[in-house]
Amino acid sequence: MIPAAGAADPHWWNDAEPIWITAEKNNKKSALYWWAGCEVEIKGAHPTICERQYYDGPPIKEVTTDFQERIDDFIEMFKYSKRFEDDRLSLVLMYYSSVDFNGHYNGPKSSDVKKALQDVDEILYKMQQKIREAHLQYDVNIMVVSDHGMTDTRANVVRHIDLKKYAPSIKHQMDYGGFSAIIPQPGMLNKLVQEISADKIEGLRIYKKEDLPEKYHLKGSSKTAPLILIAKQGYYIDR
Repeated sequence: MIPAAGAADPHWWNDAEPIWITAEKNNKKSALYWWAGCEVEIKGAHPTICERQYYDGPPIKEVTTDFQERIDDFIEMFKYSKRFEDDRLSLVLMYYSSVDFNGHYNGPKSSDVKKALQDVDEILYKMQQKIREAHLQYDVNIMVVSDHGMTDTRANVVRHIDLKKYAPSIKHQMDYGGFSAIIPQPGMLNKLVQEISADKIEGLRIYKKEDLPEKYHLKGSSKTAPLILIAKQGYYIDR
């Protein structure tokens, strides 16, 4: 979840409403640590506390230590705010990067990912201990979520999907690898779909925006490109 260039532009956020903005609009205070987008003004609102994401790949030990320190911080805030109801936090979001980082760089089945998962287990155990010690076990709910999954691949067996022959019909290609979002040249969408479909490219699924499966929750967004290409496992869409 490393922030992309331009990710702090409210343009990319204002069509939706993140949960921390919903909380703030309802007079519920939120604190976000290393959470992409917490520094962005969305619909005129910010979280009460934002420690923006700075992560660029430090060792697992450093990330784990920093994360544990932040847990200590927000436990203290919960305890402190018991005495000052107006400052009480209702929502705390924390992003732990080691599992994602090691999955991308070393593979989801690597020993590095297993170590990162063990660290998560230890962090959650210590977090629950600290919550009980602070007598907050009936006031705090813990939820663990993930933004995506991963699949294992090998560089020597990945098959590449080359889109160069369609370049005259493509205005912009955004993203590559497992999927690609395509903005065709004006008036070229149907022609481009027909050309790619006619070639029956192995390992490639092609969708017009309006034909995307409901499970992706994308076709109703103004930010979704007119054409989406998705590679099957073991295939890679080239830039």
